[in-house]
Order: sequence, then structure tokens, then C-alpha cells
Amino acid sequence: MVDYEDWRTTPGFFSYISSIWGPFTIDRFASHINTKLPRFNSVFWNPGTEHIDCFSVDWSKENNWLVPPVSLIGKCLRYIVECKAKGTLIVPKWPSSYFWPLLFSGQNFKHFILEVLEFHKANQVFEQGMNRNSIFGTKITSSSVLAIRFDSS
Repeated sequence: MVDYEDWRTTPGFFSYISSIWGPFTIDRFASHINTKLPRFNSVFWNPGTEHIDCFSVDWSKENNWLVPPVSLIGKCLRYIVECKAKGTLIVPKWPSSYFWPLLFSGQNFKHFILEVLEFHKANQVFEQGMNRNSIFGTKITSSSVLAIRFDSS
């Protein structure tokens, strides 16, 4: 089975964000290879995963580390509100993307977004995993990356 979303944040980036908004209690979109935390959820069965499909569990009692595949960012944002969750979400800064309106109310961020940090060098935030065809973690990823601190409780 090939995981086409096999990319991750760099250890240095995770450590930096964790020093500001951590400690995080669970990594919601991970595998046993790329998880940043002892507790994680995965898309497929992985050794050590607590749950397959993180959307089937409650996020409200955790400080969540969220680095979802781009295709799941919208679902993730809706679930943050539904669960009254708190944590940190890492997304590319793509104003024309389908998920962008889910971050904003007019010119302002949605009510559950507390703080946003922008990182201009995506290749220092992401690194490739086993899928060498991923654009994340390469020099061709030129967009900025947002670290979004949220609390919808």
C-alpha cells in the first residue's frame, strides 16, 4: 500500500512550535514512521496507532497536533468546531484553496483561531517521507506555511 500523503514536518519545526504552544498530547494525522508524539492516529493500521480515522474520536480533551493531508483540511476545520477542540493546525498558505473560507469570516480569522504564525520557507517546515513524488519537503514548494493555534471550546 502506498501512502501518497507521506510527508511530515521537520523535527526542528515541531520542536519550535511545541516550545510555544505545547506540549502536544496527540498527533492526529500520522504513521508510526512520521509521528512526532508517542500517541497518534493514522489513516491506515500502523503499529502503535491509537485509532484509525481520527474523525471517529473526540478531540476535546487533548492538545492536538494537526498536520492533515491537504484534501482533509476542510473536514479537519469543521471537526475542530464540532468537537470543541484545541491545538495547532499546520496548513499551506493557499488563499485560493477550498479550505481558505473556512479560516476567515470576512477579513478576520474565525472565532476559534487564537494566533497565526507564518513561515516563508516551506522546505524548512516540511520534509518528504517515503513518497518521493510529494511536493512537500522539496524546493518546489514555494508557498508559505501557517501554524494556526485554535481553541473552539
